[in-house]
Amino acid sequence: MRASIVDDDELSLERLQDVVDGAVRSSEAAPDPEPRAELLNKVLVVDDDPSIRKLLAHFLNALGFESICCSSGVEALKQLELHRPRLIISDWEMPGMDGLELCRQVRTRSVAAHLHFIMLTTHAGKDQLAKAFDAGVDDFINKPVTDSELMARLRAGMRAIELHDDLLAQNKGSQQLNEQLTNLNSRLQKLAITDDLTGLYNRRQAMHRLEEHWSMCHRYQRPVAVVTLDIDHFKQINDQYGHIAGDAVLRGVADILRKCVRNSDVLSRVGGEEFLILLPCQTLQEAEICAHRCREAVASAEFHGNNQTMRVTISAGIATRRTNMRQCADLLKEADMALYAAKNAGRNTVRAAPVEQEAPASSAA
Repeated sequence: MRASIVDDDELSLERLQDVVDGAVRSSEAAPDPEPRAELLNKVLVVDDDPSIRKLLAHFLNALGFESICCSSGVEALKQLELHRPRLIISDWEMPGMDGLELCRQVRTRSVAAHLHFIMLTTHAGKDQLAKAFDAGVDDFINKPVTDSELMARLRAGMRAIELHDDLLAQNKGSQQLNEQLTNLNSRLQKLAITDDLTGLYNRRQAMHRLEEHWSMCHRYQRPVAVVTLDIDHFKQINDQYGHIAGDAVLRGVADILRKCVRNSDVLSRVGGEEFLILLPCQTLQEAEICAHRCREAVASAEFHGNNQTMRVTISAGIATRRTNMRQCADLLKEADMALYAAKNAGRNTVRAAPVEQEAPASSAA
């Protein structure tokens, strides 16, 4: 299990050094085009919990950042004027001025230069996130925070700031500047959660959404089902027609699957030719209907790419959450086993994991 920054009260120097070494190796493998500016080295940390401030400061300082820690939004605004950092990590819920109000205040005070605002939060609902975006928040880190995710978000923030600065320098005085910056933010947000080829959610976002729905269904005792789909003999398509044709098939299958799922379902590409459908509050029987609809739609379609016309089929494995499952991985494992059964049954078919059997009533002791 990956160590979590906010789960532990102390972050060992040895662990910090491992993270720093990893960051150095990543930087050497893919160096930044230009040295990081001094202002990009400053990170304003705002949280009313002293233990979280301490842990974040240790991590940031070990990576070579200068951390400026504040316990309130009012204090943060003073430090913002004094140090003028370009990166802010703030908690959402704080007494007095909360993270949303702090973000609004920051946006009114940093008009010329882009300041990247990252919110620490346990809020994952669509309405709450929309409210935060309206306030000017750039990115989110869900609690508990992992060290690798924090480092990735910081690097993404630095790239966003550098891109904003480059655009500002190249288009200073241009009427198109605001539109370009808005589009840039939208692209960065989309790239973080989507698959480049198909435009579907990527594996990372799929697992994140599955965790959310798993917790909700566990709390309210509602069903949740997943469908794992795999394109049959996909390697033969690449070998026979080329990867351009294979990419066309992947995009075409993704488009068909979009039309076969509900707006509330979560459709993702989680592997080379593998897709995952998360069906919140759906039973195994309802998931089977969706899986058969997807299989039939793909089997009846023609795909065109690299001057070729192709037909493909898919196999699907279905599983639903049972009370003895302890984590999301158990659900995915059963769906994968059902998918293997579909493959072994000749492909172009659907198989479901065994449903939970009613336990016999036990006598009183």
